[in-house]
Amino acid sequence: MVSIERQEIPRESLDYLERKTREIASADDGQQDETAKRAWRNRSDARFRPIRDALQRMCPGIERCMYCEDSAGAHIDHFEPRARNPARTFDWSNYLLACSVCNSNFKRSAFPVDGSGAPLLIDPTMDDPAEHLTLSPTTGRFESTPDSVKGVESIQAFGLNRELLQAARQN
Repeated sequence: MVSIERQEIPRESLDYLERKTREIASADDGQQDETAKRAWRNRSDARFRPIRDALQRMCPGIERCMYCEDSAGAHIDHFEPRARNPARTFDWSNYLLACSVCNSNFKRSAFPVDGSGAPLLIDPTMDDPAEHLTLSPTTGRFESTPDSVKGVESIQAFGLNRELLQAARQN
């Protein structure tokens, strides 16, 4: 995992995201999750194209997953899962591009937090992964740096030491 610089998106895209966020926020407390799900399912592909384009440009390789860097980043992942915080469903700073394996098979709705509610997963657009992870070129395994709970939690949540990934890193 490498650091990623979040790019700017067009003003029209930000306005679209803000409108959707207000729509979710205006729903009754018990309906915000359902409103967010419905809005996400029915999002405008045309309006989302500049957002997806920006995420693709941010990738560490050509459309690579921002977690494992190996597979094609085909899915927009909500770093903080939509189910945990529906209000962030249309938050640009909450989007990362992920492969289907990282997004659907590993991370899914995982989002461990510490006692104060701070995330215990590495967000490569906010955190320097090198502060939390070291890569062994001989084994292809990521290890957490000493005392890095974020490193431990991220390795597990994203499945960063899958055998296939280790073999690819060794090569």
